[in-house]
Parts: sequence; C-alpha cells; structure tokens
Amino acid sequence: MMIQKTKTMLLLWACLNMSVAACDKKPEQTPVPAPEQATGRAVPGPSKSQGRTKSAAGELRVAVAPVISPEESLIQYQALVDYLAGKVSLKGVMLQRSSYSETNTLIRQRQCELAFVCTYAYVQGNQDFGLQLLVVPSMRGKSEYRSLFIVPSGSTAAGLLDLKGKRFASADPLSNTGWLYPSFVLRSKELEVDGFFAEVLYTGGHDRTIMAVARGLADGAAVDSLVWDQLVDSQPDLKESVKVIHTSVAFGMPPVVVHPQIDPDLRDQLRQGLLTMHESPAGAAALATLQIDRFLEPDPSKYALVKEMMLVVETRP
Repeated sequence: MMIQKTKTMLLLWACLNMSVAACDKKPEQTPVPAPEQATGRAVPGPSKSQGRTKSAAGELRVAVAPVISPEESLIQYQALVDYLAGKVSLKGVMLQRSSYSETNTLIRQRQCELAFVCTYAYVQGNQDFGLQLLVVPSMRGKSEYRSLFIVPSGSTAAGLLDLKGKRFASADPLSNTGWLYPSFVLRSKELEVDGFFAEVLYTGGHDRTIMAVARGLADGAAVDSLVWDQLVDSQPDLKESVKVIHTSVAFGMPPVVVHPQIDPDLRDQLRQGLLTMHESPAGAAALATLQIDRFLEPDPSKYALVKEMMLVVETRP
C-alpha cells in the first residue's frame, strides 16, 4: 500500500489552528500562495502558463526555502536580504515558494541570484545541474546540525520502527533531516519507505512539523535540530508535550548556494559580503534575528554523507 501523502499545507495548517471537528471538513486542495515581500509586491508562484519570473534590472533576488514556515521566514530573512543587496548596490527582492523543490527550480532556471536551501536540496541540485556552495552559517558556534525523531510526550515509541503504521510528519520530501535521514534509516534495515507509515503529512516547515506532533496531529516526526532548539527556546512548554527519541549523526549545515553560471564578480562580492557580515553592526543585527553567529567558507566534504544516503534511498532494491 502506497503512503497517503498529504502534500498541501492548507489541510495541516488548518488543523493546527482549528478544532478537531473542523479538521473533518475537506478544504479546497489548492497550493498555498507565496507570501508577499516586505515591499508589498506579491511574489508569483510557478504555474503551467507562466515562464520565468521577470526581475527588473538592479535587483538581487534571494530565494529562501521554507525550512521554517514561510510566514516566519519572510520576517526573519528580510533584513539579511536588504543588507546583502546594499553591499552590492542592488535592490533586495526576497522570493519564497511552498516547497524545497520549487526553490531549487528558481535557482536552476536562474530566477534568483542566491538561495538559502536545505542540505538534501543542495546535494540533489549539485548532482542535477552543478549547484554551487557559497557559504554556510555558523549557529551557536557550530556549522553542523542533526535530525531529531520526536513523538508526543505520552508515546511509548522508542525509535522509528515503533512508528510503523502511524501518522508521520515531515517538513518536505527534499528535507534532509525531515525525510531523507528517516528514509535512510528504514532502508538500512531493509524496510520499504512506501507503506511503512499509515500517512505522511508534509507540513511546509519544521516548526509546523513540531506543532503537528505537539497537538496530536502526527504520532511522530523527524525535524531539524536547529529549528527544534529555536522553538524550544521561545516556547519552553513544548518539552512537556513533545519528546526527542533519537538524535542522528551530524550533517553539513544547510548552505547558501548559487547557480554555477552566476557572474563570477557578483559571486565573489556576495561571498565577501556574507563572510564579513558579522563585522558590521547592521549585519550583526540581521544575523542575530536568525540566530546566526556568522557565515563561514563551506567544506564540501561535510555533504558526503548526505550524498551516500541519497544514493541508498533513491536506488530501488
């Protein structure tokens, strides 16, 4: 039996904010529209009838994958986008889509100059069209992160195998911590991912995934340790309703990336602007909003493990 995959965020997000009775209704299955930029201009989402997103001259288009929910990303990243655009004498435009895959499409089609992506999305983009690392963030003195398996505090589950036949939540199919790693764990035990869970809820952000477990909409989930730490810091009561039952090995941090054919001069300016951002009061303030210490030069070897997991998961037995 194939996994029933709930890919629309409307269903889950409605359930997170309404009563259980309201969740029994079937909402219209339409894509979540891209949020508006701080400037008030709407960023159009992709459609079959639409070609490349047009960008006026003099703009620095920065795409941000929804590692945290889109509305939170919009608020948190805007100051960074504006700062970086000012360093290269351009106008900052922030682009968001509802999935990691759509963000990769923006880069592939050169509809943005720079992007903040997930580790798995980078590895896949690097394999598909040569997506390049630019810098990586350091957070709380670390340039790595982990996948956490979480369950409701009252659950008897002690590991991923105990969630067989249960409802499982993940931020996105291209999430390293939310989907690739748990899929790898199952495949390494010679188990098929399809059919293992009764249902998979794709929430569109790790914060939403955590709340899905906290509010009983999912029996378990895999989430980004960075988002978990941020959310627990701001909402300490979460530890009363959710517990961590597994912590993975360390992975290379979700990177900042560029298209392989970006203008070399612009690439170097963007890299330098990010690497020195913490030295400026305005830059440091923008980084603090994201709980980033500074940006560092990337180490490609940090992503070797994710490449190996991708090969295992995406290769059929």
